[in-house]
Amino acid sequence: MDKPSKANPVLWNSQVNRVDMITHLYNRMKSIFLELWDKNFTGGDEIENWKKEWAYGLRDFSADEVKRAIEKCHDLRWPPTLGGFKNLCRPEPDYETLFNEACRECGKHAALRKWSSRMAYHGANVFGHFELKNATWSAAKTRWTKIIDELRAVGDLDPIPEFHEQLSKSFSPDMQRINHYLADLHRIVGNQERAKELGQ
Repeated sequence: MDKPSKANPVLWNSQVNRVDMITHLYNRMKSIFLELWDKNFTGGDEIENWKKEWAYGLRDFSADEVKRAIEKCHDLRWPPTLGGFKNLCRPEPDYETLFNEACRECGKHAALRKWSSRMAYHGANVFGHFELKNATWSAAKTRWTKIIDELRAVGDLDPIPEFHEQLSKSFSPDMQRINHYLADLHRIVGNQERAKELGQ
């Protein structure tokens, strides 16, 4: 677990100066993401602009909430956006509920799926629909949780696309073909029975 810096013993106190906190946040992000973080900035002005924008964006969050998000950053492959970091500041989602929805919907034909959560939808796409059909929560928990946290760090997720295939064409049985098939089957069976009778 990420602990407050000994050099800044009051940093995560709710009364801490916002400028000091955002400076510390910048330094922590830099130490976590290394060159992935540095490549976002080409000069001092960009760093100061980042601090101002993030200080404003995080103005309604407590120091403890910011600390929670920093802890989550250790498990991310890429630095979060401001919107994504704000998501990480909030309480964790119910990962298992999202997983259960993904498993349930992936077990259906695409035309019948009814997603209630963008997070579950996009999580299923990353995890893999086929894998989810046979997955259990105990086996998938670690990977699923990491995927959801990475999606939270993205910020706003794309809307769930509508399914445009005509359901009637996909699922209405072709009775004419079925009847032809049954007729052929009966004819074959009948011929076989007559051949047996003639051979006796």
